[in-house]
Amino acid sequence: MKGLFEAIRRMTALSTLIIVLGCGALSSWGLVTRGLPALAASAGRLAAMYDEVFPEITFRDGKPSIRESLPYFVQAWGGKNLALVIDNREISLSSLLKNLSSFKHGVLLARETIVVKIGAQTRIISLPNIPDMVLNSRNIEQCVRERFPQVAKYLAVLIVLYGLAVKFLQILILGLAFYLASRLISVSLTYRESFKVASVTMIPLVLINFFLYINRL
Repeated sequence: MKGLFEAIRRMTALSTLIIVLGCGALSSWGLVTRGLPALAASAGRLAAMYDEVFPEITFRDGKPSIRESLPYFVQAWGGKNLALVIDNREISLSSLLKNLSSFKHGVLLARETIVVKIGAQTRIISLPNIPDMVLNSRNIEQCVRERFPQVAKYLAVLIVLYGLAVKFLQILILGLAFYLASRLISVSLTYRESFKVASVTMIPLVLINFFLYINRL
């Protein structure tokens, strides 16, 4: 045991870096393989819920329209203090704002603008150049199926970077714990040596978590 401890203390900076990156890579692999399918499933469920909450919105020449009578108040978001309203009639702005007059906060999707009301403040935002489309659960689910594989590549990179950063931070904290503990038991360890010990200690923890995950597949 003493020989192993001395070998760890003599590890080079490159060896320590390889261990840290290896632990981060294994953890990131688990995050990617678990997280991306779960995210895709969640996006699919949210898309399926669209028709339960919102009306079908058709965009033509950048302007939204719905089949329901106007103004349309989205009931799922309705309440005494909050409203989500769709009203694409060609009427004056003051008439449109009356839809939100009895609510403290609200959002109004109009013909060419989005009106946001927060308390006494009202902001009018021009609609962006929206391509012709029909917004409903079926089309959103299809978009998710087609676009998610492309988005997943960028998400995977972000997840890997996140996993590496988290693992490095964990080893930093564990190294600090070893450094402080060495002072309590009168063992002469520098923080660099404590960091090396922490990185090696992290190996079995990461491997155990990795094999447990493999067994659940």
